[in-house]
Amino acid sequence: MHYTRAAIERTPQAVRRWAAPLLAAATQAGPIPLAGSPDWSRLADDDPRKWAAVVTSALAWLSEATSAATARRLRAELDAIDRAVAERFKAAACELSAAHEWSATGPAHAELERRRAAPPRRPIPPFDPVAAARWVRTGYSDPPCEGHAAA
Repeated sequence: MHYTRAAIERTPQAVRRWAAPLLAAATQAGPIPLAGSPDWSRLADDDPRKWAAVVTSALAWLSEATSAATARRLRAELDAIDRAVAERFKAAACELSAAHEWSATGPAHAELERRRAAPPRRPIPPFDPVAAARWVRTGYSDPPCEGHAAA
């Protein structure tokens, strides 16, 4: 027999409606023990509480077998994995940061300040409007070599 997804999703509600009178009658007889527990085993086979315990377990299973319940469990599992991976990345980053010799990465702040305050080592050449125009036309600022056509 083939069941549609909608029929499967409605199954827990239909079973709950069917089981409601049985559960109501069982609660009149006393507390319903957990199915399979020692208290449940001591009940007579025709005790309505014994049947109610089994039906309650079946209802719980049906509720957990829906696609929504499966999606909730999967989302919770994936969220836990995401948190664990994030923690591992954080721990690895801390270990790498502690293991790296940061002073060898580049100059210290004081050295950078000293370099910025010092004049440049090479003088900046004066502006050459002819070379600038040549660069705009050709993409080169140097004069053309001998034997080549002028730009």
